[in-house]
Amino acid sequence: MSLRKAFNRQRNDAKRRGIAFELTFDEWLTIWVGSGHLHERGRQRDQYVMSRFRDVGAYTVGNVAIIPQVENSITPHLGRPKSLEMRAKVSAANYGHAVSEDARAKISAARRGRALSAEHKLKLSLSLTGVSKSPEHRARIAAANRARAGRVVSAETRAKISLARKLAASP
Repeated sequence: MSLRKAFNRQRNDAKRRGIAFELTFDEWLTIWVGSGHLHERGRQRDQYVMSRFRDVGAYTVGNVAIIPQVENSITPHLGRPKSLEMRAKVSAANYGHAVSEDARAKISAARRGRALSAEHKLKLSLSLTGVSKSPEHRARIAAANRARAGRVVSAETRAKISLARKLAASP
């Protein structure tokens, strides 16, 4: 696609979204060339886009920057709480969505070995306190525990288990 067509597409996309686009073609091209990312321009994950600061205002010379597409897709949502209506829409859209085994394996591999801070562990613990488990869930836990019965545990692990039980038993 020619640079002129790329400029027109961006200008028309902004207009379609109700955002003022006040850059001329020469200003637009100068910004892209100055960034050094003109050849990496695009909407894909590993490409660069022209972004407005905090996603506010018009596309003008002082209000745009060339940033990675990934950063641009995250920035507008940082720190903004979602309305109850939006949360309901997201919940409805994700209801019944099953994650494939392949995707689960990738997620597991990415999270494996990640150290959690003490604060994070405490928050996780508090969030699960008082949550009752279904009979099916309890049965799966019992089966997993039976499968571990008879395994050899190091002295260090036994000491940790003992300490955890003592702490849990104390008021």
